[in-house]
Amino acid sequence: MSVVSLRLPAEIKDLSMIAVVSVGVVLAFTASASVFDQFHQVAAEDLRGAEVTAVAGAGQTQQLNFSDWGVVIDLPLGGGMPMVKYEAEGPDAMGLSSVAAEKYGAVCSAGQNALGVVVREPVGANKGLSQLPMATSLGTVNGFSYAFEMPATPCTDTGAGSFIADEAMAIAGAAVLSAR
Repeated sequence: MSVVSLRLPAEIKDLSMIAVVSVGVVLAFTASASVFDQFHQVAAEDLRGAEVTAVAGAGQTQQLNFSDWGVVIDLPLGGGMPMVKYEAEGPDAMGLSSVAAEKYGAVCSAGQNALGVVVREPVGANKGLSQLPMATSLGTVNGFSYAFEMPATPCTDTGAGSFIADEAMAIAGAAVLSAR
């Protein structure tokens, strides 16, 4: 019985050292993962631009001026097409929303592609614009092909769903792309 009592404290001492090392490893991993996650979150936010509202044009039209791309998209304004907003989502995508859609919350913002997304690729890149399942070609300007992809976002599950579909169809059917 005395042999067992002498070994027990030594085993506890060994286990306590393992526990201290394990806790240290977990804390170091958690701290490094937090720093890594914060870095990537900031990097993702840097890719996004500020939301921009279209400019009203003549004859019940509005213009989305994608100055970084050197193009303008003309859309109808009024009736079933309220003022549209857009937000850069990287070098080759612009998310769309509208003043009416954004009343339904953050899931209906331009950053969430509430009304869809305008995408571009260099002519001949064959990245797949022509193969997007719900895309409408807008044309080619300055060596890039442009397409409008219909929305597939949580916004369509809100009370905005019916007019989101109507607005997206209006964009797909009436958008006119031109060089800036």
